[in-house]
Order: sequence, then C-alpha cells, then structure tokens
Amino acid sequence: MQSDAPDYTGDSYELLVFSPDHLEDPDAAWKRVSPQNPGVMQLAIKKSLMENQVTFMWNGWADDGVIDPARLDYNDAFTFAEAGSPYSGVADYPVKSLFLVDNTCRLAYGFTPTGLEIGGCLVFTPNPTTPPVPTGSPAQPDPDPGCNCRDYINYTFIDTEECCVFCGYIWYGTDEFPCGLPPIEPPCDCDSFPNYTFMDTEECCTYCGHTWTGDVEFPCEN
Repeated sequence: MQSDAPDYTGDSYELLVFSPDHLEDPDAAWKRVSPQNPGVMQLAIKKSLMENQVTFMWNGWADDGVIDPARLDYNDAFTFAEAGSPYSGVADYPVKSLFLVDNTCRLAYGFTPTGLEIGGCLVFTPNPTTPPVPTGSPAQPDPDPGCNCRDYINYTFIDTEECCVFCGYIWYGTDEFPCGLPPIEPPCDCDSFPNYTFMDTEECCTYCGHTWTGDVEFPCEN
C-alpha cells in the first residue's frame, strides 16, 4: 500500500502462480462475462492459491492507459509528479503519465471490517431520526466550525475533528486518514449458513462471494 517509486525495480509479484507462461494448473483462475448480466464480470480463483484463507480483502482494477500488470500497484512505478492528478486544486494537476485507470475499494471477505482498513469499502449508515435540538443550546452548540466542506477534495483531506463531523463524516483520528466514512454493515454472517445453498437473499449471496440466480430451488450458486 506504500509507494516504492521512483527506484523500484521489482515485477510487482511476490509469487507468480498463474499467467500465459504458468499454466501448470489451468483451473487456477477463470474469468467470464456473466450469462445473466453482460455488465458483470465474474472471476473464479482457487482457494488453495491463497492457502485456503477464510478472511481476506480484495479489490479490482480497470486500466485502459498504462496496461502493465507487472507495474501494479502503479504507485510503485510513478511518483506523484510523474503520474499527475485529476484534481485541479493540487500541485500535480493535470493527469500525466498515469491515466485511464481506476480501482474499487477493498472489500472485506469473511470478517466484519472496523472501518479503519486502508482502502476499505465504506458506506453511510443512516442514523435514527431524532427531533432537532435548537442550535446554540447546551445539548447542541453551534455546529459551524468555520470551514467550508466544498474546500476539500474529499473527506480524506479534512484534518480537524470539528470540520470532519460538521461535513457529515466520522472522526477516527488516525495519522493517515483521520476523517472517514462510517463502517459498512454486512448484509449477513456468511459463516452462519451450512453452505451457499441456504442463502435466500441476493445481497447475502453476492456478499459471501457466490452467484445469485434467483432459481426457486437453488437461488444461490457457488
């Protein structure tokens, strides 16, 4: 997760186990476009490649620029100045050597994230509606900390607790990302089911890494 640029000389792989030149196990990894939804890409990777780990985090990349997996993560290959930035308010603007690339957040599998995992997937959790308390009262002092939320590129740049809370985020106080989003609430506990055939909701089925078909007898497939 940390940059090794500009002097990194590795190939970005701790251990190369599957590639066009490493096909000892042709079933090690597969990909396909979902037959139910052409907008969905499905991936299958043998658990044994990860030593049958039951908890891990994963994310996906989309790349139509550099297109060089041997240089991932690209922060090992490019400095900020070389890569450039899409944010007009920063010194490295505009985009330069690194372009047409994006990645998803990191999804937790097999455990409930704390919300402090670097790059983790976070979503807002609505708070119960409570009657408003008059501003300036002892229960709710003036909430304006003197900052404009629009002045920040995003919440990760907010560096005071008062402004973080005022802009609708959660203050964690960590050195790298002190201001963040509330932790995600998983739709179900994957380990509470004997196996995937007992999962009867699409949210739980897909969250636990399976495929939702909606079939009457076996709506969730492995």
